[in-house]
Amino acid sequence: FSNHYLELPEEVLVACMKKHQKFFPVYEKGHLSNRFLMGLDSVTSGNEKTIIEGNETVLKARLEDSRFFWEEDRKLSLEAYTDKLKQVLFQKNLGSIWDKKERLVQLAAKIAKVLSFSEEESQHVKRIAELCKCDLVTLMVGEFPGLQGEIGAYYALESSEDEAVIQGIKEHYYP
Repeated sequence: FSNHYLELPEEVLVACMKKHQKFFPVYEKGHLSNRFLMGLDSVTSGNEKTIIEGNETVLKARLEDSRFFWEEDRKLSLEAYTDKLKQVLFQKNLGSIWDKKERLVQLAAKIAKVLSFSEEESQHVKRIAELCKCDLVTLMVGEFPGLQGEIGAYYALESSEDEAVIQGIKEHYYP
């Protein structure tokens, strides 16, 4: 695929290849390249070029979609997605994702106090709790739910958030 797609986050490219096409990304010298591997479940004879070109065309379309999501999502700051969380039901009787986020902000403040965090650490924890669910309502996470947190971290970086906040958003989905 074209090198210009390598401007997208690596996680997006890999998810695009794996989710939609079951392709294997190729790394060269430790970096994602613009190449991929695919497997066929049958023996072909003479139509290999057509199969390769067809798969490249489909991947290009998927990468174009991803580029569109990336560009559209970044038109807003990560914080600007907060109000959209009100429109997403978390669970019946527990409210929206926004409600969940509000509970998380309160809980994070209590935990920071119990652990005697510094004022700066407490502010970081609060900010992480405020922003960590915002990527759920982005186009990119709508397409690739497995990138929750990862995409939020990229958008937090674009929004000039503190490095500790970016890291916290990225890692909050880790087990």
